Amino acid sequence: MRIKWVDYGKGVAILLVILGHVALGSLQSGNFHGSDVLILHIILEMTYAIHIPVFFALSGYFFKPITKFNEIWPREFKRLVSLGIPYITFSRFWCKFSSLT
Repeated sequence: MRIKWVDYGKGVAILLVILGHVALGSLQSGNFHGSDVLILHIILEMTYAIHIPVFFALSGYFFKPITKFNEIWPREFKRLVSLGIPYITFSRFWCKFSSLT
């Protein structure tokens, strides 16, 4: 069963990431001057100061420490497979299609 407040926290953090990227793009566009630049800087600094710690805190909430030494290898193997297969797959696609351009 999902924990609703964790989902809401992730949703808010994702919205802050989007807001930060929009503020950064707006700032880099050079279309804003004066106090607008200051406001964009404040938005950028506040969103980046908040959303990363929120993601760390929410992921740490679900961290399960290893209590026995023989649990290390099965857990790491599962992570290796779940992260390694997509990494290798997308890396091969990226190399193949990026060499076409």
